[in-house]
Formats: sequence, C-alpha cells, structure tokens
Amino acid sequence: MMSIIKENGFKVLADYLTSMEITLYTGVTGGGVIHYLKYLAPYTSEQKSPSLFTISEYPAGFTPLGYYVSTGKISAAIATTGAATKLLSCGLSDAKLHDIPSVYIFPISTARHVEDASLQDSSIYGSNIVQQLLAEFPQHVFLLDNPFTFAKQLERAHQALLSRKPVIFLLDNEMMSLPVTEFPVISNNKPINKNSEITSFIRLFRESVQDKQVLLLVGEEGMHDSSMRKLTTAVCRELKAAVVWSINGGNCIESSNPYAYGYISFGGNDKALDIWDSINEEDVVLCVGVTPDEYTTDLKKNIRWRCLLFNKY
Repeated sequence: MMSIIKENGFKVLADYLTSMEITLYTGVTGGGVIHYLKYLAPYTSEQKSPSLFTISEYPAGFTPLGYYVSTGKISAAIATTGAATKLLSCGLSDAKLHDIPSVYIFPISTARHVEDASLQDSSIYGSNIVQQLLAEFPQHVFLLDNPFTFAKQLERAHQALLSRKPVIFLLDNEMMSLPVTEFPVISNNKPINKNSEITSFIRLFRESVQDKQVLLLVGEEGMHDSSMRKLTTAVCRELKAAVVWSINGGNCIESSNPYAYGYISFGGNDKALDIWDSINEEDVVLCVGVTPDEYTTDLKKNIRWRCLLFNKY
C-alpha cells in the first residue's frame, strides 16, 4: 500500500508561495521564524530557489514595495515576534495605501502558553499584535493556527494578492508543525484578453481629440503594468500630448519622454503646474492609473477632481 506523505504547515506554506513565484524573502532570522526559514536558502545573486536576503527589519519591510515597483514581482518580508514585527509593519502600512501585493510573515506565541510568561508574548497580555494587525488590515490577516482551515486560509490570501493587497501570515509554530491534511488549490487562471473591447473606444477617442489639446495625467496605479513607461511615451508621441503626473506616478514615466513636464501638486514644478492649470473645457485630459489621493488632488473637492474619481487605470 502506498503511504501518504504528510507535510507540516511550514513546508506547505513555503511551497504554496513558491507556486505563486514568490521566492525572495527579506528580514532577519530568529527563534520565532527559524522553523520556516529552514525551507529557504541563503540569498545569492544566482539563487533560483526560495531564499532569504538578510537585512535589518525596518528596510526589510519596505523591500517588497521597491521589488514590486522595479520588477512587477511579489516578494515577502519576515521577522520574529516583538519589536521586529513593529519595524516590519512600517513598510506593510505603505503597501496597503499604495496597493502593493506583498507577503509579510510573523510568528506569534501560541495560545497554549498565554499565561506561561513567554519571552516575546504576543497575546493580549503582551504585544497584542494580532488585534493590532487586524485593526489595520481586517481582511488580510491570516492566522495559521488550525491545520483543518489551513488550505482555505492560503487560498483566500492568494485572492487578496491578486487584488493587489498585502497579506499577513501569523504563524502558530506548534500548530504549523502538525501534518496538513488538506492542501490548497493552486489557481492558474490566465487574464482575459480584452483587446477587442477597446477597438471602438480607440476609434471614438481619435475622432474626439482631433484639433484639440491633449494632456496625459498619470498616477501610480499605472505601475502594475510593466510596460507602462514605454506606453506613456508612445501615447505622448502619437497624440503630441504633454504629460504630467503625481509624485508616485513618476514610476510610470520614462526619463527620455520628450513630452514630460513633471509633477503636479505635491512635489510639483512651475512648468507642470502651469500647463495643468491652463486646462479648459475644450481640452482633453487622458487619465492613466490615476489615484485621487492627497498627492494628486491636494484634498480639493471641486468638479475636476470628482470627475477623475471615475478615470482610474
């Protein structure tokens, strides 16, 4: 009779993240995460398998943001309990506000030892970290403390990442050491090709912009398309359109774009602000990846900004 291999939660989690092409981890090893880190290799520039790049917790928390913006790939940050969790969480908060899909892994002290004075007590009598994270990320905290709900938790986390949200895994080491009886389903859904749907829009748009001044407004949501820098340049050349952008939209603009004027609002320059303020009802504003945040709107609520709310990329 063929025996069934029973893998523990640490191995299943590592394999599941690898199946999503998450192979880069940043952070520092420690007692709380050593059981998970034994499934990772030390980072080298030639490393292909899941690996840990050792760096202090504060910059480690921001690494998934920079890695995603520069490569379009998701990565993970990891820290042990205590103050290290707080340091990593600084980057986590930014990932939420800027829609950066990323993974954060923290161990917690097991509920079985709540009153046993554990060295880094994460219960309500200690750091109370579970409730703190739930308060800020109510839908994206996954407490891995039950092998029978383990698979569903990972599948829900995968959906959150597909929605461009950071996810937090809290590891109960004692429960994670148990065999997992149900394995998560690995989804390989391919995005639907919608090129046919945009053909009529392009035709109508070309007719609408004839003999009109066109301005391209670019926001940070455009960063989710790896070809956005080249696309904005191509659109500017085709339409002879000036382009301005929010401070975070700068990730979507090539430095060689000859129609680039610069930032508006927070961080803006006089040339960019002049052309932005000169827009009138006869002009056409093409919005790409616009996020109506404070950096773009300066908290103004006039008609122009209300219109932009419906023009996200």
